[in-house]
Amino acid sequence: MALITVAELEAFTGNKETDNQTLKATLCAAAETVVTDHLGYDPTSATRSFRTVGVGLDFLILPIPAVASITSITEDGVALAATAYTLALHGAKYWIERTDGLNFNRAVKIIVTYVAGYTVIPDIIKHATTRIAALMLEETHGNIGLTGKSFADLSRTFINYTNYAKYLAPLAPLVAESL
Repeated sequence: MALITVAELEAFTGNKETDNQTLKATLCAAAETVVTDHLGYDPTSATRSFRTVGVGLDFLILPIPAVASITSITEDGVALAATAYTLALHGAKYWIERTDGLNFNRAVKIIVTYVAGYTVIPDIIKHATTRIAALMLEETHGNIGLTGKSFADLSRTFINYTNYAKYLAPLAPLVAESL
């Protein structure tokens, strides 16, 4: 599933030119890459694996938001019973908590297989992706920024459109944890 479509880009920009549909699709894909790289994960719903090493605690924190379910957990290749853990939400973070009174063993390889991501992409992600794709589309027409001149001190200012930081900033709560 794509984060945005060409039709959404056209509706946002008002650019209905039909001779550059391939370019628009490429720009949508490029903007999606910028957003997914910033997030640290593909926000579409999928089965994922998280590999870590136990530190002797009775919980693990998963690195990305929107966790739907845990498929399996193995410790050094041994599967844990589904009744030995539960998925919990603490603030914006998803935790796996042991319910069997044990801890995740220290220095043991743990692999968590889980389903995470969004079946319906949140508007904030769609909007950031659309804005970036629109800027990329504007660049194709030779407009790479805006320049201005101050008459008081004769200074010039150039605002570059290709710095996407301000468009990515609202996504901060959805960025993957560095664990």
